[in-house]
Amino acid sequence: MYTLQLHQQGLSIQEIAHRRNVSESVVSGHLIKLIGTSQSVDINRLVSLPRQQAITEAIGAVGDTRLQIIYEYLGEQYSYDEICLVRAALRQYRMEF
Repeated sequence: MYTLQLHQQGLSIQEIAHRRNVSESVVSGHLIKLIGTSQSVDINRLVSLPRQQAITEAIGAVGDTRLQIIYEYLGEQYSYDEICLVRAALRQYRMEF
């Protein structure tokens, strides 16, 4: 919940990681879990809209179950954290409808 509070204060993943003395991947993992529990996480502050769109298109083309396939489909130009964040947001969106 502390990660969520820092995110809602406007801190970036990098800033949260520094403040909490953990890696950026740990912070991303926290945010992914928070998205999955319908917490107020602003995906637009975490992954730029063009990158979100590319990841969403890749997921539409290859599915969302295997991260490596998505990563490779994207030409290995996107981080696993970005892919996981967008995938979590998409899954949460689908659950809401």
